[in-house]
Amino acid sequence: MLWHRSGVRIDVTTACSGRRYRRPVEITVRPATRDDVGVLHRLRVEAENWLAAQGIEQWGHGHLTRDDVHAQVVDGQWHVAQTDDGEVAGGLRLLWADEPVWQADHAFAAYVHGLVVGRRFAGLGVGERLLAWVQERARDARAPTVRLDCVESNGALRSYYARLGFREVGRRDFDGPWLAAVLLEKPVPAADLLDDLRLAFDVSDRAARLASAHFEAGVAATPKADGSPVTEADRAVERLLRESLSQARPDDAFLGEELGRVGESERVWVLDPIDGTGAFVRGDPNWRVHVALQVRGATQVAVVTSPALRRCWWATRGGGAFEAAWPRADGAPRRLEVSTTAALAGAVVDAVGDAARARLPAGTRRPPVSPLPLVGLVRGEIDAVLAEGYHVWDHAPWILLVEEAGGRFADRTGGRAGDRGGGLYSNAALHGPLRGLLGYPAQGRRCG
Repeated sequence: MLWHRSGVRIDVTTACSGRRYRRPVEITVRPATRDDVGVLHRLRVEAENWLAAQGIEQWGHGHLTRDDVHAQVVDGQWHVAQTDDGEVAGGLRLLWADEPVWQADHAFAAYVHGLVVGRRFAGLGVGERLLAWVQERARDARAPTVRLDCVESNGALRSYYARLGFREVGRRDFDGPWLAAVLLEKPVPAADLLDDLRLAFDVSDRAARLASAHFEAGVAATPKADGSPVTEADRAVERLLRESLSQARPDDAFLGEELGRVGESERVWVLDPIDGTGAFVRGDPNWRVHVALQVRGATQVAVVTSPALRRCWWATRGGGAFEAAWPRADGAPRRLEVSTTAALAGAVVDAVGDAARARLPAGTRRPPVSPLPLVGLVRGEIDAVLAEGYHVWDHAPWILLVEEAGGRFADRTGGRAGDRGGGLYSNAALHGPLRGLLGYPAQGRRCG
């Protein structure tokens, strides 16, 4: 397994003596020293040669000399990923300002340059772990974002960064080998978001256990004013969520499906105690507990728990989206990534409801019927889902989960709010074309 200093683990396969085998490898990110100059330059040259052989233009060949690397190491810019047996698996430069590339917008942030991974470790998540380490450094320094740039023509690398949660926020034209670059950034989740996530886990687990007890005992439903079903389990679970959250966060407000809104605050916990009450009453396991935290209207923390299916999904803004068994101690989490499908022809597109399904573009394919196609989207099994209608407590957690898995959401007004009757969820590549075909306005910046 590869580790960085936060203790996140990934399974890797390493090469040795011409063979490939699996073995645990520990990796540490540390500042580069003068002794690393040669290997860093060699990794850079190897990467340039490999990219050129693939017809990919990312760095000008020979642009970075050994003397350049030496000067940057002496300046404290380079950091390396070192394995437990002393091998340098990759490295990057970390800066805290970047006026040459970002020009007037060179705000305080963690700027990444020169990310390189040795070919022996390619495809094993070393780059992702280095970027996660940068995010930790940025959080420690209270920098709001991690920023980097990428040659505009390098579609594969742009897609890779999108899957890791980076958004393209600008473009620059340059003289020399780069010609044009896109500028990307990713928010850094504040330390208090991690505290909020731990709280959301705790209250979600308690709510899931209470809901499971009602589910196993069986409950009857009565109709609400809008005709939708409600049970005593819905009300009991929402009361538990509100009581538990208010004890820990007494200044926060609450908005729930069954008990409405209480309090006024920039921080609002959005609750759906049992999403899928109809299934719950029928004894169908496809129901969930939704807990989301919105700050100034944007979802920052989301936890969706499916106790009867023994699955759980969660995300924090800037921290990625994940899935695991429930209870979570039963297995390691899996990072979620949407698909990279870029062509509408043959894309797998689904919709919630017959009316929405009838609007899907011709030439796209339908997936097998699923009670929750958004799970397929964040797993990369479905390319887009049209989910119009419903309420903010239905959409708030899934907007964040999809965006943190590298996808996009647009409400029907062109924004990204969860309280405007749902909208289009998709991977990044298909979002623009699908939005146009469905008649959605241009994308706004508001988050749901």
